Amino acid sequence: MEHVKVHYKKIDAGADYLQRQADQLNLNDERFARDICEPTYQQLFFRQINAYGMCSLAIRLQQLTGDNCYFERAMGYLDLAVHTAETLMHGMLNRSGEPIVVSHQSQQLSLPYWQLNKWISWLDWSHYLCQAIARRAYSSVELLMQFTPQMAAEYTSEPREYTAFYVRYLQGMLDPTADHDALQQEFTEVHAREFHLRFRVALAPFYCLAKEDEAGFEAAMLRGSNMHRAYVRKLSNKMDMDPLGFYPPQLMAAASLAYDRHGWTLKHKSDYLPEWWIYNTFEAPAMTD
Repeated sequence: MEHVKVHYKKIDAGADYLQRQADQLNLNDERFARDICEPTYQQLFFRQINAYGMCSLAIRLQQLTGDNCYFERAMGYLDLAVHTAETLMHGMLNRSGEPIVVSHQSQQLSLPYWQLNKWISWLDWSHYLCQAIARRAYSSVELLMQFTPQMAAEYTSEPREYTAFYVRYLQGMLDPTADHDALQQEFTEVHAREFHLRFRVALAPFYCLAKEDEAGFEAAMLRGSNMHRAYVRKLSNKMDMDPLGFYPPQLMAAASLAYDRHGWTLKHKSDYLPEWWIYNTFEAPAMTD
């Protein structure tokens, strides 16, 4: 079985390192406990990123120490990341021209009209949606799917044609009734050159999944994992520095959907796609060597 091994920047994971990382978790716990203040969208945006990052860091600490309390904390951070993305989405979908009040954790937040706070890009939306899919947060998925290609074009400084198409493509591949071949043809002939190769490779499994092509899906996922590892290695990331580099939302979502819809499991092993996550057990993994 081919094994795509995770790339870590070399560290001395001694007692001092572990304590520093634990202190970082505790510091962020204090920050997460504080109420959101103005600028509201900016605060939510960075809370979402930090929560996903702390999820990754807590998982790494569980693997290094064998302490399953870190895994439980990781799941709390993951749920906070999904919840915060959902809060942001309520603001993005508000077309009334007036602020709206939503619940975030134990706080009632007044979200200003979104046009004044353009923080979310088409790629952020993709991350949020795919994180929710992999977490099986179905109500969040339903909300995030209300985002439209027109909104993607509106909330961007990039060319509107391809940002809108990205949303239309991903939503279409998730819809069993869509014309998947037409979407794929338009992507290949018109828009593919606008996207970095890494993004194109990360989208490929969704087409194979929509076509129920298990062999093609396996090949696309393997290519995606290898491409992702090359990206992480090039940047010499650590898990706590770039969590999206270690648990890529698009590949995670595709693998999770393949398992949930068809019972497909990967024929290769990828450290970037934890089996406990994509196969929906959410049980703490064994301590790493």
